[in-house]
Amino acid sequence: MNKKLQFYENMKGSNQGTGKLPFFIGIHAFPTTVLNYHSFVEFTYIIDGSGYQSINGTLHRMEPGTISLLPPYHIHQMTSDNGCVIRKYCCLFDMNILFGSPYASEWTEQLYQIGAAFPSSVAFHGEEAVLMEALFARLLMEYCNPDLRGRNHMICSKLSEALLLFLRAAAAAGDHEAKPNEQEEGNPLFWSALHYVHAHYTERLTLDMVAKHLHISESYVSRMFRERTGRSFLEYVHQLRIDSAASMLVTTDRTIMDIAFDTGFESPRTFYRVFKEVRGQSPKEYRNANLCRSGLS
Repeated sequence: MNKKLQFYENMKGSNQGTGKLPFFIGIHAFPTTVLNYHSFVEFTYIIDGSGYQSINGTLHRMEPGTISLLPPYHIHQMTSDNGCVIRKYCCLFDMNILFGSPYASEWTEQLYQIGAAFPSSVAFHGEEAVLMEALFARLLMEYCNPDLRGRNHMICSKLSEALLLFLRAAAAAGDHEAKPNEQEEGNPLFWSALHYVHAHYTERLTLDMVAKHLHISESYVSRMFRERTGRSFLEYVHQLRIDSAASMLVTTDRTIMDIAFDTGFESPRTFYRVFKEVRGQSPKEYRNANLCRSGLS
């Protein structure tokens, strides 16, 4: 089961009162990733390998000891140096698991400033890197042993500790984040277009609307999406909508028709057609398959 599906399974269990924590951690290895986003928080620690990660249009150097925090819907992609394999701890969670303590507001609000007031990525060295790697390793151990007494509380505790250490380091590094050579080469209009699309894809959205928002031609917007994502504008919007619909099918009991409209489709017929093209199954088949996999059908 892939990491996103495992996370959604945990989220579904949490929503249904089964005691599952909306949290996932694993070790993943890859040479590159595609441009993507998701509705949960991603917290990573680089173990081996090196390269660059693009986060909302800014490049960040990735080396052993580098930690990145991606709040929901931050757009990102990773590319390794010379095709080498990057190994990392990858932690996914729902932000709500951090809000149990009355003191949580002292620091959790700062998580929403990642990528703005604070950098998305920080390099840890020496003893600090050893401490952070040990925290990720402990999170993995706890996650893989669901019968441990107080396991969910321990995960939340260690996760909070790691996030606080990251936030302190990010605040200290904030003044050094926006170096000229860290800005991704290319037209910044693309990132403005991408942010607009991600903010409005659940509404009526056309190429003309994006072009008018940016005061450029439709053909230019179309070319940017094709060159930077490898997809047409419509294909990219459809992928966003179907990804969102797939997560709702797995984690909620909303009707398929409601989900179609909630994710921006004006016609259930179009939703069914596009969903099957993208996922290879009808929405009903996709939902039933995941219910069977989790034993909840």
